[in-house]
Amino acid sequence: MYVLNILRLVSPAVVLPFALSLFTPPPAAPIELPGIRPIVTQRIIPRRLFILLLLTVVSTTYLVDGAVFVAQTTIQKDWSGQTGTAWAVYSLANVILWAGTSVLVSWKSAYGRNGLVLQALFGWISECVVLGFQARDVSHSYRPSVYIILHLVFIALRVISLPILVWAVSSPIVTYQPVTPAEETETDPLLASAATNGDGYGALEPNSQSSAQAKGTPPNGTSGDGTPVNGSKPDGPKSPPPPHEQTWKQWFARFMKIVPYLWPRNSRKLQLLALACLVLLILGRGVNVLVPQLLGRVVRALGTYDGDGERISPWGYLAAYIVLRLCQGGSGMLAVMQNMLWAPVMQYSDREMSNMCFNHLLDLSLSFHTKRKTGEVLRILDRGSAINSFFQTLLFSVLPVLFDITIAIAVFYFVYGPLLAAIIGIVMFSYIFVSITLTTWRTKLRREMNDRDVITRGIHTDVLMNWETVKYFTSEARESARYRKAIQEYQVKEYQVVGSLNLLNLTQNFIITAGLLAGSLVVSYRISQGRADASEFVVFITYLGQLYAPLHMLGMIYRQLNSGMVDAEKLLRLLEEETEIVDRPSATDLVITDGVIEFRDVHFSYDGKVKALDGVSFKVEKGSSIALVGESGSGKSYAISTILRLLFRFYEIGSGAILIDGQDIRDVTQVSLRRALGVVPQESVLWNDTIEFNIGYGREGASKEEIIQAAKAARLHDRIMSFPEQYNTVVGERGVRLSGGEKQRVALARTILKEPSILVLDEVGLREESDRALVDSSQATSALDTENERFVQQALEKLAEGRSSLMIAHRLSTIVSCDQIIVMRNGKIIERGNHKELLARDDGVFAGMWNQQITIDDKMAEEATAAKGEKLVNVKIPDELYRK
Repeated sequence: MYVLNILRLVSPAVVLPFALSLFTPPPAAPIELPGIRPIVTQRIIPRRLFILLLLTVVSTTYLVDGAVFVAQTTIQKDWSGQTGTAWAVYSLANVILWAGTSVLVSWKSAYGRNGLVLQALFGWISECVVLGFQARDVSHSYRPSVYIILHLVFIALRVISLPILVWAVSSPIVTYQPVTPAEETETDPLLASAATNGDGYGALEPNSQSSAQAKGTPPNGTSGDGTPVNGSKPDGPKSPPPPHEQTWKQWFARFMKIVPYLWPRNSRKLQLLALACLVLLILGRGVNVLVPQLLGRVVRALGTYDGDGERISPWGYLAAYIVLRLCQGGSGMLAVMQNMLWAPVMQYSDREMSNMCFNHLLDLSLSFHTKRKTGEVLRILDRGSAINSFFQTLLFSVLPVLFDITIAIAVFYFVYGPLLAAIIGIVMFSYIFVSITLTTWRTKLRREMNDRDVITRGIHTDVLMNWETVKYFTSEARESARYRKAIQEYQVKEYQVVGSLNLLNLTQNFIITAGLLAGSLVVSYRISQGRADASEFVVFITYLGQLYAPLHMLGMIYRQLNSGMVDAEKLLRLLEEETEIVDRPSATDLVITDGVIEFRDVHFSYDGKVKALDGVSFKVEKGSSIALVGESGSGKSYAISTILRLLFRFYEIGSGAILIDGQDIRDVTQVSLRRALGVVPQESVLWNDTIEFNIGYGREGASKEEIIQAAKAARLHDRIMSFPEQYNTVVGERGVRLSGGEKQRVALARTILKEPSILVLDEVGLREESDRALVDSSQATSALDTENERFVQQALEKLAEGRSSLMIAHRLSTIVSCDQIIVMRNGKIIERGNHKELLARDDGVFAGMWNQQITIDDKMAEEATAAKGEKLVNVKIPDELYRK
């Protein structure tokens, strides 16, 4: 028996070095010789599931073996001296060793490591020796107990399982696959620079932008051809900067800046509710300590007699136990009261945070909004509650668990002694450490799975959007194969994520069970020595069970904290965005007298390199109109839209000055400046609301009669009255239920209602209807477009009466009556004058643009008439009006 005890104590130490070797890095892959292209590739597939199954079987046999010893000690109240100690150490140490090995093998992907083979081999040798000595002792005993027989059965199971484990590890599945030409060519980048940088042609970056790029949408900040919207020239593909890993200290420093929005500093009532929640939280910790003690008192009372030989009544303890159980747990009375009291505080925080974020976005300058990714910003705002959730999780989930662990260690120390307190502390620390480590690993796996999912969704989105292209080139089989491969790659990562979750659950369960086994051994020893009764075992099991319950949620809580911290970090970074355009401290309201606009030698560049405006100077006199035009492809829209943005002071000019009635717009408030300007934009974007609301948006508080008068002035009232819902007609998202001309007239009516002192017209023309006329080649449609354009022009002329107006021209025929026309090229003014003056220049840029547009209009008319089979009637246009 002495030799057997020594073997039990030594056997875990024999295999421990081989288990620790799994922490070492795997051997390096063989170096491929340059210039040699393999014909076949070898694939080595470990028997992962089978290996993990065998490791689990071995761990479980040790665990049940220890449970058998606990049962024997508790029932017989006999520790069996050195034999009992050796058995306890043997079972507990091997449970930790082999369960830890299964975790390491899966975590480090060490399925084929030599260390695992040697661990299984030496473990089998030690188990064979233990089995031999145990069998000899059993053969010498007269009647072996059932516990010893079960012990022999478990040893025999390990003796059978470990050789199979040696075979499974050392005999992976090996397959050979030929290298196809497609695989060879796919490894060579089409463009070396793009491939090197990783985000050029043919690469799909696996991040939050991938879905947008996969759908064929150009990245924010660029036009469809890749030209940056801010005018800067692309410097070629660039690798994205590495993500900045933020420490918890830095995060909390940011977090403290918004604490005033989370704490109800202006409400005594909400502050009292928050303090009441903290009191209930502390009471809950006390209840968790008392419940197991009362249950132990009930058990003790059931088996205890007083001095008169009568059984002690358990009813008082039982009643107290029931009452406290009603108050305990996530659905108990204390938790319900806490949730109800905390709800108003949470609503206050959500309301304040939402308002702060919304107002901050409205205050940010245009430079931010031209670079932002709308989907990402919306997601950040949607997840803005993550800060509140983070705060609530920290307060009502993390802190209670930490308090419970601290209190539990103290209770075990004073009630059961330092040994059990140390065991529980080690188990708690191991559980938390393993949960955090494996959850971090799972987060990386899940991120990789999400990246594969983005790629998969991008493929089928691309195919759906380019369905005709697929059909043109009969690429159905190719796209199907590409989609199938993407799904397979996604499912590989999905399988890893599911497997990692099961591994996490299994590891947590092994740690909890090992702690339960170790603690049960200590308590059983105390009972066997007569230093405690059976009620202490009940108290221990109950207390440990309710302590483990919140620990099971620790992985999820840590994941929530991680996710909440990431979302909150993005929100905090958004809130740190500074407003570039701010009013000067001495700024005054703009005073409009004549509405004279003057650009005085204005220079501006978005990026400090490429000039958007280069010495632009012009003046719009009182009541006059100026049109800005430019050649297609000469940066016309770029330069002219810059003029409008600078006039509204969305950006600060580099040098020069912009004056309105002699007042520098940098010296007046932005609100008064923009209140004096009325704009009819190129793209009329409407709210998804009624026509009445959209027109009334031009002036807050406008009456229904004023809205109707504005619609009549825009030649829109009759059209509105023809709708079934009339002014209550909902226009749809961005006004999709209205035609282009109708949307423009709604925008006109909105501007008319505003009654601005200065009018800005941004390329107003029926572009959508004109495009439709091109496709339909229909005289009826063209006639309708002409009529709509005539209505718009009449409304514009009436609106511009007596006002200084600045117009961006799309159709040159709409600016014939302007007092001055300015022609721009590459940010500079190259011609200026009225319509007749500019046409009088034989080699003028404007004259060439006019003749080109007239030629195109004539050709379109001929094609439309020919399509209808009608005779073309040539109508001579007076030279003095149109042609030179």
